[in-house]
Amino acid sequence: MWLIWTVIAYFFNAIAVLIDKSLFYTKTVTKPAAYVITICTLGLLVFILAPWGFYFPGVWPWFLSLAAGLCFTIALWLLFISLQKGEASRVTSFIGAWSPIFVLIASYFLINESLSRYEIMAFAFLVLGGFLIVSGRGGLSNHAKYTALASALSFALFYTLSKQVFAVTEFINGLIWIRIAAFAFALPLLFIPSTIPAIKQSFSTKPAAKFAFVCGQISAALSALVVNYAISLGSVSLVNALQGLQYVFLLFLVMMFSWKWPKLLSEEFSGSVLARKLTAIIFIGGGLSILAFV
Repeated sequence: MWLIWTVIAYFFNAIAVLIDKSLFYTKTVTKPAAYVITICTLGLLVFILAPWGFYFPGVWPWFLSLAAGLCFTIALWLLFISLQKGEASRVTSFIGAWSPIFVLIASYFLINESLSRYEIMAFAFLVLGGFLIVSGRGGLSNHAKYTALASALSFALFYTLSKQVFAVTEFINGLIWIRIAAFAFALPLLFIPSTIPAIKQSFSTKPAAKFAFVCGQISAALSALVVNYAISLGSVSLVNALQGLQYVFLLFLVMMFSWKWPKLLSEEFSGSVLARKLTAIIFIGGGLSILAFV
């Protein structure tokens, strides 16, 4: 069951990333800090689930929730900095390629999670597919790579800590506390002078851009909710490794929209680059098949 939820989650996330990149290109949102605050604030909508289980979980689960929320805020901020510097599929796939490796290490040492022989085989296929997408010339700049790598590490810690939160308290309760923590740690970004004007600008754009922004945030929120639920049900390492599906969805979405707006998303579709990305899809599909049928 966790595998189905993971596929759904990464489809929604691919839509969110596509919209994020479009908004950065059109200058709808110009500052990553403004985007982080907006997303973390919208994350408080998870309070609608409070009647089904919200309470103080105890000191240790509360502390884990704080740590997970902090890692999420940092990861998000670094992600949007990277998206300003590189193409959508490369940034997200670079993070998705490294994050599972960091998750595998962190989950082993922090929560004592290990994989079976077949799961390790699937993990290797999925991660290799991710690296194939981001390899080759014309990739990310050094600045984008460093920030994306730091984002991957932060996301890995977030996922691993979230798994531990869900292990020591109920899913809905843990999710709400993590979102509260993320919002609290995002608030200091308001002290950056350019943040508040950027937030105001995002709400003074054309109706079409506002609609795109709302759709992107709804997709991101659904993805976050579903992927956290999948993590609570299954292996955090494998759920994270399946981010390869996100790049597959993203690649096809970008191919669809790039024919009409070739400059909007700045993706590469030359023969060698496309062949490499299609090879990556084969590896990702192989890893998914192992998880689904073996």
